[in-house]
Amino acid sequence: MDVKTTGREKSHGICTESSVVINNNANVNIEVNGNASKGIKSGGLILVGSTVDTDNTYINIKVNGDYVVEDDGVAEPVGIKAGTSYEQKSGHVRIDNSGKCGRGIAASGNMELTNSQICLSQNKTLSIAKDQCGFLFAE
Repeated sequence: MDVKTTGREKSHGICTESSVVINNNANVNIEVNGNASKGIKSGGLILVGSTVDTDNTYINIKVNGDYVVEDDGVAEPVGIKAGTSYEQKSGHVRIDNSGKCGRGIAASGNMELTNSQICLSQNKTLSIAKDQCGFLFAE
């Protein structure tokens, strides 16, 4: 599945208020362009892969855009943003985020990685976000 969005602001690739499950050898390519855009955004759990040894799910996300200052804070560009938890049981995730203050993966709840590969790429320093469980690219 290939998804490409263009927009000035908050142009999300996959966006839902419920959970997102991507598995069964899926090959997902997402490119989002626009400030504060998200590759995958859910109001609930994001689950990648499965416990089946042969599940080789691939997710490639490219995020292009910068942060946006809003009345209630700052909205950053994020590769994957889970409203609750992020679980990766298997598979490969690659996130290239070229935005200022861009995040690779952010979750309001727990993060669980098992038999997984994650590659986060940006010309910034990688650090842990203090307000959320996840990875933050800091300037």
